[in-house]
Amino acid sequence: MKQKLTRKDVTPEVVKAGYAYIAALAMTQTIAEIVNPIEAEVLAGFEFYNDLSVKHGLERRRITDPNDLYLSEDEEHGLEYYAAVDQRLRAAGIKPDDMPAEHCPLLVAEYEQTKAEWALIEAAAKMLGDDRPETLNHRLLCQANGFDARRKFIEIVAKLVVNL
Repeated sequence: MKQKLTRKDVTPEVVKAGYAYIAALAMTQTIAEIVNPIEAEVLAGFEFYNDLSVKHGLERRRITDPNDLYLSEDEEHGLEYYAAVDQRLRAAGIKPDDMPAEHCPLLVAEYEQTKAEWALIEAAAKMLGDDRPETLNHRLLCQANGFDARRKFIEIVAKLVVNL
């Protein structure tokens, strides 16, 4: 694997993947700035509790973060919550008319960002001469502090592309 890079070593594939990742990241952040407050505002009108946590001995508490809704077993009100969020996102113009009700624009954007990250990692691995570029994402995640290592790798490669 290459230890030092020059500008000539940076492949067009890495540049393309780097800019695709940056665009996906910007899209995710932009959508999150709209979706997160709407979800939180809608959630304030409901009372969900951390039922699954209580089953494991934790204290019962009201859920105030939409990301914790998986802890509630209140399926009926859960459906009402998601229908209300769907309606608000459509009214805000963030959710297209042709997007299924059960899809979330933020989760779709996050998935597109993840795919861009995979492409960037693999392109960078090829550029570095890694003999198994398709497995670098997995190898990054499987080391100690894998999520941080993966994030740092992506940031470094993206900075490399931007600073060419």
